[in-house]
Amino acid sequence: MMWRIRHPRSDAAQQILADEHSRFMAGQVTAAEALQVAAEKIEKVLD
Repeated sequence: MMWRIRHPRSDAAQQILADEHSRFMAGQVTAAEALQVAAEKIEKVLD
């Protein structure tokens, strides 16, 4: 089971995480880069 944030825009945050995870798994970015980009994008979405 996966933890899910309680926010009206949680679907958008989940999609950002999925996209960045895919970029990491494809070898396009490091794990640290994927997490940093995801954090920045999610912060904008949740503001």
